[in-house]
This record gives sequence, C-alpha cells and structure tokens, in this order.
Amino acid sequence: MIIPALNEEKYIGLTLKSIFRQTFKDLEVIVVVDDRTTDATVEIAEREGAKIVFCNKHTVSDGRHMGATCAEGEILFFTDADTLIPPDFLEKVNRKFMDKNVVALSGLAIPYDAPMIGKVEYLVWSLARYLLNCLGKFFPPGYYTVIRRDVYFEIGGYTEIEDQTPSSLDRKDGLLGLRLVKNARSKTVYCLDTPTFPSSRRMHKLGFLKFNLYYAYILSHLFPSVKFFRRLAYFNEKYSK
Repeated sequence: MIIPALNEEKYIGLTLKSIFRQTFKDLEVIVVVDDRTTDATVEIAEREGAKIVFCNKHTVSDGRHMGATCAEGEILFFTDADTLIPPDFLEKVNRKFMDKNVVALSGLAIPYDAPMIGKVEYLVWSLARYLLNCLGKFFPPGYYTVIRRDVYFEIGGYTEIEDQTPSSLDRKDGLLGLRLVKNARSKTVYCLDTPTFPSSRRMHKLGFLKFNLYYAYILSHLFPSVKFFRRLAYFNEKYSK
C-alpha cells in the first residue's frame, strides 16, 4: 500500500490503523512523506509500523510513483492518508486478482464524515466511474487505485502522464486509468461491493459547486462529444484556490 503524505497528522493514524487491522496480512505499507512536512506525520506513521520514504518532489503523483519504485509486492494499492478501509478489504481485493486477466481495480467510495447529501454526491461520481469502466474507460480516484506492479511500470506510471486540462491540482490518477486501458489489453474491475471510506475534507474545502466542477473532468471522458462537459473539464485556477 502506498500513501503520499504532507502534514497528515490529523488523519494518517486512523488510516494506518484500518490498514493494519486487515484480515489479509501479507502487505507492505509505504508512507511517502513530502519533505515539506512539518507536523508529526512521520512519528505517527513509524509508530503504526509503516515504512517511511521521503520525497522532494511536491505533487501527489510524484509521491505515488516514488512509493511504487520502493514497493516489493506484486500488487500496488494507492490510497490517501485520510481514507479508511474495512478489515476484509484486502482479502476481497486479493481474490479479485486471482483472475490473472485482472490488471487493475477500483470501486465505490463513501465519505465517512460527510452528511447524507455528501454521501449521495460521492455515490453519484462513483457510479459515473462504474459506467466509464463498463464503456472501457477505467477512471479510478487516487485514493482507490489498485494495479499490478509490472503493468504499472509497463505503461510508464504517473511520471509519463500529461494533464491537458489547466489546473493547479494534480489529477493524474484518473488519467493513469485511461492510459492503462489504452495500452494494456486486459481486464479492469470496478467494485460496488468493496468500498473505501475517504474523508470529506475536499468537499468541505471546495464547497458544493467547486467540488462538482472539480469532478466534471470525469464527464468530459464519459461524454467526449458534449461541448458543455468539455468546457466544465477546464477547471480554472480560480476554482482551485
């Protein structure tokens, strides 16, 4: 498991506790700490038993890629420092990968600290990702991307992806999925029965309108011929501040 982290002392302890409570025990947990971190993230991660790697490149994707280069396992699970997983999560995921044709997996996300309207919003975007996968366009969120290690490096990983949409936000997670299905003739899975539970902090930070505008880039891939969605996908700098 690979977790990028920058000043995550508020969340990372709970996330790591949920990981180390897994019924599936054959796992390695790597926390990639941005070297600008000034809080107790490292101390908490070490106390919980994670392997610490420092990264002097300052995007989430750079952190994820560095974690991948340090990982020894055959399956890479990219998640975030504020995402909880149920105890049987990795066991279920491992069973999915017993099918040798499966190269990548993602699934349903339900924020554990959001009001009902927030949970519904995440559900709607999860269903949009599910539909994308049915249409052959795998589009996983960064907090729930599971991929075979050899396939990840075969397609170049996060480092060879260019985001054509101007934004100060790092959104290479979904683009990695699109690159995957374009280059790998294998099976991707989107699970509605194996959820993760991220926090709703992004929703609270952006607000209702900006949060949904942020996710509009998904619609531009789902409906590429609709100009309205293509325009929405251009998440201007004013929305990311």
